[in-house]
Amino acid sequence: MTGQFPKTALITGAAKRIGRALSLDLARQGYDIALHCNSSKSDAETLAAEIRDLGRRACVVSADLTNEEDTHRLVADAAKQLGPIGVLINNASTFEFDDVGSAT
Repeated sequence: MTGQFPKTALITGAAKRIGRALSLDLARQGYDIALHCNSSKSDAETLAAEIRDLGRRACVVSADLTNEEDTHRLVADAAKQLGPIGVLINNASTFEFDDVGSAT
């Protein structure tokens, strides 16, 4: 990703799995990363430390994305800590247990 956008990314659901991989990849490409989490704060803090070890800035911003007020605060908190956000990756998801007996 190049151009006139700030090299600062906000990644929702950043602490684990795909979000974690995206966060590390963008940090290696020179991006500062705002790591969103809801219930995985410890994992997000660990990832933020890894990103800082790569020489990039990172912050953890917590929010319940089902709450509109939290969503607005999320972007403001990230920008306050890292500056203008140039990239948004909507990666957050909800995992609900399902098995063959209850699948439709």
